[in-house]
Amino acid sequence: MANNHLDTSLFDKAVIFAVKAHQGTERRGKGFPYIIHPMEAAEIASTITDDQEILAAAILHDTVEDTPATIQMIREDFGERVASLVESESDVQIKGKTNEESWHARKQDSLKRLEAAPLDAKIVALSDKLSNMRAIARDYATLGDTIWNLFHVKDKSEHEWRFRALARCLSPLADTEAYKEFVSLINQVFDTAESEERPCLIDMDDYVAPDVGRIVTDGKRIGVEFQLISPKKSFARSIAEEPERIEEFAIRFAKAARKLHSTPCDTTVFGNVKDFFNQKITINKYFTDEEKKRMHEYVNSIPSAQTCLHGDLHFGNIITDGTSDYWIDMADFRYGNPVFDLAMLYHIARNNTKEFNITNFHASQEEIARFWEVFVREYFGNTKSLEKVEETLKPLSAIYMVYFSTLADLPEEHREYINRILLS
Repeated sequence: MANNHLDTSLFDKAVIFAVKAHQGTERRGKGFPYIIHPMEAAEIASTITDDQEILAAAILHDTVEDTPATIQMIREDFGERVASLVESESDVQIKGKTNEESWHARKQDSLKRLEAAPLDAKIVALSDKLSNMRAIARDYATLGDTIWNLFHVKDKSEHEWRFRALARCLSPLADTEAYKEFVSLINQVFDTAESEERPCLIDMDDYVAPDVGRIVTDGKRIGVEFQLISPKKSFARSIAEEPERIEEFAIRFAKAARKLHSTPCDTTVFGNVKDFFNQKITINKYFTDEEKKRMHEYVNSIPSAQTCLHGDLHFGNIITDGTSDYWIDMADFRYGNPVFDLAMLYHIARNNTKEFNITNFHASQEEIARFWEVFVREYFGNTKSLEKVEETLKPLSAIYMVYFSTLADLPEEHREYINRILLS
């Protein structure tokens, strides 16, 4: 069976450029041609995106820093975007200091730039850093801590600081296999058996009570144990059992959401919601590059904010002990404009199927619609009508559909909605 046609002209040109630029150079201490590293970086990038400019930047990422090639040459041959991505991966040298003397300052500067970089630059950076981390992990398995003698800086703690900081900067890509491998290799190299921070393995099918503050893992996810709430019941279950109290629970939910959305978020720890959705758009297999471009433009047009977002805002993710209410399931916690959170609740109320809502929220369409209408009234007061709120959230509901289609198939009715609301 013949391979599908793909326009690889830009990438092919970048490969030729990189091979010539790195010709005759060895990957430091490895005994093989340097070009193998940028080729591996490009392969890693290809598991995240098919964007030819990003793939070209991945193969070219070391040409300016390590060869006579200049950023102007990259700009002239490959365009402004590729040049910008390559430049973002190039260390800024500090005059009058050796590589060892300037190492920490250079890495700190690059981390600051990476934290503020757009998602496409983060993809290139992750591809480079994962390739590096793979090499370190292979050598560490043989050499142990003597491996650090091969570097300009020989203090292991400095390298751990850098790689863990890189993982935080690259967290918008946390759902990719490349990022998961990157973090796994960091833990493999830098964690020790004696480390108090090593997660404790638990069995969720036989889990009884938490040890407050303990870091735990089920083998796939990592979390921190907090207070055991007992008795507890989700708002979703409470509404199913006492539908006459829908209005009360909707008001309490709105007050909790408003409090959450008025809380400033530490943006050095948590990810940007726009980066999250842009990454999901980039890796989506159901849409053309032009359609993705329009989606990116829409997401980026939403006013930015630095307030806390739940990330999965619905009434199944808040529990009560009868006196106090508590948010749960905050693995998607991020910062940004609250409309991203509100769109999740709108999507459940207006676009989920009856069967899905009964199964997951134990409530009928009519009950959920009533909850939503009371929520909007309480959350916004008299400042916005239900119709105006829903008109604002419809395109974001389409963006959620795009995200969901990276987890499962894209239903035809979702495709039609996305085309009508977002792409028409």
